[in-house]
Amino acid sequence: MRGRLVLGVNVLKEICAIQHNGGVPLSKDQINRCAEIAFVKVQELTSLMDKALQFLPVKKKVVSHALQRENETLSSGKGAEVGSQSEEEETILLNL
Repeated sequence: MRGRLVLGVNVLKEICAIQHNGGVPLSKDQINRCAEIAFVKVQELTSLMDKALQFLPVKKKVVSHALQRENETLSSGKGAEVGSQSEEEETILLNL
């Protein structure tokens, strides 16, 4: 018998999605072990992505600026404004 377990996890060790295909029943312990492996892998992949982004200073600077501006907007109590980014910033953010 064959089956597949797919876990979507984030760096906060939260399980965001689970998909189990196949006719193989899994115990709670087996699922927990798979989740622990996924938590380690997401940390490794996040670290690799952070290192790769260090070599993209221009894009990183634009993203950092956009996040800083968003934080300032939120902290000022005005709330986030829809469409507040320029078209150029949106294009750069989407190309990351």
